This record gives sequence, structure tokens and C-alpha cells, in this order.
Amino acid sequence: GVRVRLKGSPFNPQAIGAIVRPLLGNKTGAAIEIHGGAGYWSYDSTVCLLTSQNPPSGISLRWPGGREATVDLPAGATEVRVDASGLTVIKSK
Repeated sequence: GVRVRLKGSPFNPQAIGAIVRPLLGNKTGAAIEIHGGAGYWSYDSTVCLLTSQNPPSGISLRWPGGREATVDLPAGATEVRVDASGLTVIKSK
């Protein structure tokens, strides 16, 4: 799988409210919403993990505020960071 870390604005650095979807060839995978908590005294990770039988070719994003973007994933990338300026590979095979 591929770990995706989003870097939002200074007022929302973890991009809470963003929606991440893997691009799988000509299909789009399930949406993953970045949110801050799921229950009493809990906090969910803001790093999402995209898994599938075949590695995703890219990521479709809807940032908080509604701006949409699509970024291509390099082959072999296992962890990436995405911000307003684009994608940065953190780890690869």
C-alpha cells in the first residue's frame, strides 16, 4: 500500500476535512476522509493508507474548502506527502 500524508494550510496543517481517493487505472477507489476523531477521547490518524491488488497510479484530492487536485504517484512509492505545491516521495521500494 501507499501511505499518504497531507500538509494543509497554516490554519489547518493536517488538512482535516480533505478527501483522498486512489486512482486505479481508469477507475477511482473508495473515498477516505481525513477527520480528527471518532468518539470519546479518541483521535484518528491523519495519515491514510491506500491499499489495493494493484498499486494506485495517482491520487484524487478534494482539499478543505473544495479545491480539487490530481497527482500522479511514482512507481514504487510507499509513502508520499502532498501539499499545495504537489507531491513529495518520502519512501519508495
